[in-house]
Order: sequence, then C-alpha cells, then structure tokens
Amino acid sequence: MKKFVLSLGMVVAAALSSVACEKLVADGQTVVFLGDSITHYGANNPYGYVQLVVKGLSANGIVPKWFGAGIPGNKALHMNARFDKDVLARKPDLVTISAGVNDVWFARPDCTLDKYRVDMEQMIERGEAAGVKVVLLTPTTAMGEFNNPNIVKYAECVRELAAKHGLVVADTWKAVRDIIDDPAGAKLVPRGLKATADGVHMAPMGDRAMARCVLRAFGLDDREMARAEKIWNEDVSLCTLKSCVGVPLKTYRALEAEADARACKIEDVYRETFRKGVEATLTGAALEEPKTTPADLCKPDGQKPEIAVIGDYFHFVDQQSRSGLVNFIRRAISATGKDLAVFAEPQFRGGTSTLNAYWDKTLAKRKIAYLVVTTGSYDAWNKDREQFPVLMKQLAEKAAKAGAKVVFLTTRPVRSNVSDSFNAALQAMADGKSVFVLDQLAIDRAELKRRAANKAASICSAGYPLNANVNFLLGKALLPLIGFEEKEVVKVVAAIEALPDFADIDAVTSVSFAEYDKLLDLARKENVPLSEICYKSLVRGACH
Repeated sequence: MKKFVLSLGMVVAAALSSVACEKLVADGQTVVFLGDSITHYGANNPYGYVQLVVKGLSANGIVPKWFGAGIPGNKALHMNARFDKDVLARKPDLVTISAGVNDVWFARPDCTLDKYRVDMEQMIERGEAAGVKVVLLTPTTAMGEFNNPNIVKYAECVRELAAKHGLVVADTWKAVRDIIDDPAGAKLVPRGLKATADGVHMAPMGDRAMARCVLRAFGLDDREMARAEKIWNEDVSLCTLKSCVGVPLKTYRALEAEADARACKIEDVYRETFRKGVEATLTGAALEEPKTTPADLCKPDGQKPEIAVIGDYFHFVDQQSRSGLVNFIRRAISATGKDLAVFAEPQFRGGTSTLNAYWDKTLAKRKIAYLVVTTGSYDAWNKDREQFPVLMKQLAEKAAKAGAKVVFLTTRPVRSNVSDSFNAALQAMADGKSVFVLDQLAIDRAELKRRAANKAASICSAGYPLNANVNFLLGKALLPLIGFEEKEVVKVVAAIEALPDFADIDAVTSVSFAEYDKLLDLARKENVPLSEICYKSLVRGACH
C-alpha cells in the first residue's frame, strides 16, 4: 500500500493543503466511513459530514459507492471487533476511521488510551494488509464544548499513529475547535453551543467543518472545494432549523384550515410557514419581539382549594403543551379570579393502580376540591386491565370521602376494544353529584368528523399532545364540571381567544448553508443565539 505522508508535519499539511494533489478517491470506488454516533448522524442527517463529503466529491465528478458504518456509543474496541464485517467485507478502496469520543466520555478500565492505541493500530494494519487506503479522523468533542484535555490526548494519539504509518489524517478535532474557540462566532442556543447540537453531536456548522477537513484530506484543491461549497450553498434542504412558538388560537385555526383545504398534515403547513418567516428574515427587515403571556399561574400555596390533575403518559405530555388541560385550567382561574389553585405532578406517569397509590401517598394530604383523572392508556396494555373498573371506583370513593368531586376523562382509543370497555365502566360510575365523566373521546371523534375531508387530519399535533383546538374544546367542556358558572365560562373563552400564545406551533424547516450563514450573521449582529432568530422568524411567518 502506498504511504501518503512520512512525518507528522506532512500529515497535517496533507490534510489542510490548498494545493492540488493526488486524490485518494476515484469515481466509482467504494468508501466506508467507520465511526460512532458522530458518523452515524453524519451519514443520516442531510447536513451530516458524511453526506456533505459525498456531495462534495460528486460535485467534482467523483461519485463513490459509500457506506456509513457509524454506530452510536461505539469505542475503538467496538469498531475493531466489527472491522472485518463492517469494513473489509465490503471490499472498500478507502476507509475513514473516527473514534475516541466515547472512549473519553465513557472511560472505563477496558478502554484506556493505551487500549485505544492498540485497537486503532490493529484496524490500520488490517486495512493496509487488505490494500485499503486508511484516513484517520481526530476525535472532536465530548461532554460539552470545553477543551477536554483527554480529547486532546486522543487526538494527538491519532496524529502519532498517522505519522507512524504514513497515513493522511483529517484533523477534525482542530476544525471543530476553531469554531468553538472563535470569540466572534455566533451561539446556536442560549447556553452557548457553537458547533454541536448538544455538546457532542454536530450541528450544521460542526458537520460542515468536519466535511471540509475530510475533503481536503481526500486531496481536493481550492477550485474543487469551491465546487463543493457551491453545491452546499444551493441546496435548501440541507440545514435543519427547529423552533416552537405560541400563537393565538385564531392563528392556529387558520393554519389548520389551510391544512384541511390542502388535505395535508398541519406539520407541513408549519414547515412552510417557518420557511416563509425565514425568507422574510433574510430580506433584512427588523425582527419583531414575539408576544408572550405568563405561563406559571395559580400555583398551589397550601391555602386555596386545589384542582388536582393526574393521569398517565398522555397527561404528562399534555402538560408540555401551552394549550394543554393543566394550562387551560390555570388560564381559566386567572381570568375569573376564582379561589382555586392547580396541582399537577409535572412528570407523573402510571396506570390505575399507581393512581390509587398516589392518592394515598400524596393527594389525600392535600386540600383537593376537584380531582381530574386522565388515564387508561397504560391499563389498555397491562395484563391487569380487568381491574380498571374496580380501581377507578376505589379512587372515586377515596376522593368523595375526602370531600372532593371527581371528573374522569374517557380514554383515548389506544386499543379500541379495551378502551371502549374502560369508558363504559367510567360512564356507569357517573352520578352527577360527586362523580362526573367528560367524554374526551367523543370530542376527539367529532373533530375528526368535522375535518373528514382531510385524510391526513389528526387530533394530535407534533406527536402525542392534543392539538390546540381539541384542547380548547376539552377545556371549555371541563369548566362546568369543576365549578365554573356559565357566565364565567363565557369570560374564560374570551380570555383564551385573546391570548397571543395559546397554541403551540412546533415547526421544522430547512435552509441551505448560504442561508444558514446569513442567519448566523444576523444572530451575531443582534448578539443573540441562532435559536432566537429562528423563534422570531417562526413568529413572523405564523402571525404576519
């Protein structure tokens, strides 16, 4: 096998040189990208470094047959163990090896730096013996974007191995650190990340830096790199932007109506709305500050009677929604000034037996006026589901004995044959005095019937949470059952409809790298993280 570089200095020069040199990859050859989660996402994200490398090569007439062999959590020892199967069995012309992040992050006695060196060298030697060109990537960052001294040691180890074996190294550690250490660089999120999405896995900036580094290592010169950059800058499907904002209920309804008119998912409308907002932002117009209202209302203080809302996983997720039932009740109390507070366990999950235990352990000690129960999803899959009616009756009796009124919400159709029997049992318990049943399922079905022309319509929005209009109807129907008079319900409805941020829009859209860079420049000028620019852009798209 031909030796590419003979010294450490020459290794680095080969990776970074802008002078034309021998290409390590030819058109039609096979390339395997071996690594951990950085490589896994690098091959599966549109902006991932592997995807960008392939696009960059293709822009220069080099179209490889390639395989992404990244497995999340892998250390060098894992890659070594699967080297024959995932690399050599594919008979590649070239393999890149990216290891070390997990060796540092999940350090154990069986994966020391010395062991890492042995595993890396064994992969190098087996690749060379099979006539495969080997390119090494230095590990990027782990456990945050701080300059981890252990990562530095592992990166230096990679350079030493490359020098020893005369291999090309792509110094991706340095490429990513250059972004992180740039004092003028824009932050992606408020906590200060610049190159990664979470302190480990690459954001678009980090992936592009890695891709540039790898393409240089493959031998692309300045002119060829410019072709690669041109392709990246023109492709508006590369960089993913995410944001979530609150909008007025009327705005949500307008977006839902648009989705129904086009017979598409509302998330598709969200995406296009976000994209329009980004395009407006890129024209250079000033960004308006989004309007928000206080979210933390009517907290329990131990003095006021409480409305306790408990339930299973659907209840837990619902609490994360601006329009969710817990927040709706809080808004209602705030709008009417009722002498009530809301108590909701923020991460409570579990089936009916757990709810009974929760009453005994926690709620029985509190000043509960109304108990709102949303459950059944866990029980529908539980082998003890035949106990559901008995356990619900026990819970209702405990609450009534404590002077609390109970409102059961019928179960969503997780398993229709089971949940229908659950709901029949709940309806049979309603006495109109201390136990009431709100037919959530009927509201859900009525909404789907109203939107029947749209086959993509759903009562959910961005996953499990109920959409804003269903939440509104559910909350409105609940109010009379928890002590709100008719005139108070009218007042609450008016207050909810006037809120500037009642409904969630959880949107994802894509931009090109050229657009991404412009948004970053705007973030620098505004001295805010990119996430805030995205947030304001989505507000602009949705509300204007």
